[in-house]
Amino acid sequence: MMQFYLVHARHGKKIANQDKEAEADKKNGWKEVTKEVFYNVKKPEPQPAEVKVDAERDALVEQYKEKHGKAPHHRMGNDSIRQALNDPEAA
Repeated sequence: MMQFYLVHARHGKKIANQDKEAEADKKNGWKEVTKEVFYNVKKPEPQPAEVKVDAERDALVEQYKEKHGKAPHHRMGNDSIRQALNDPEAA
């Protein structure tokens, strides 16, 4: 069954279930709107992706790559990378 979402400045909102009913209502000042407008559903605005810049980490990763020939494990924190860089036995 088709539903027509209608609004009127004086009478408010209504839903018409038949074509003839909706056409008659439009002739009497009702305006057809979308379901989202009828129910005041706001679409969430897309949020810009947050770009986290960690220059210190990038520098540590580059030093680690130079020393060990590979990138550090993705779960290694900055302190762990520093420790691996300063440890002479961690080669």
